[in-house]
Amino acid sequence: MTFATADENEQFAAVEMMERIGGSFARHIARAWFAADSHNKAILETAFADLLTRYLALHRGDKARAYA
Repeated sequence: MTFATADENEQFAAVEMMERIGGSFARHIARAWFAADSHNKAILETAFADLLTRYLALHRGDKARAYA
């Protein structure tokens, strides 16, 4: 599963985790996602799909996918 196909609650939890434990770049992307309207969220989700999907995997406890 990718970030784009996750439900809204999981997306929110994954980005919240990204803001909490991510590096500087990841934290800034997370903050931008929280501040964005739906159009700009879609842009961020396309541009940073791999990063967002990695934190979704971490949120789900799937470390193998998160660090692949």
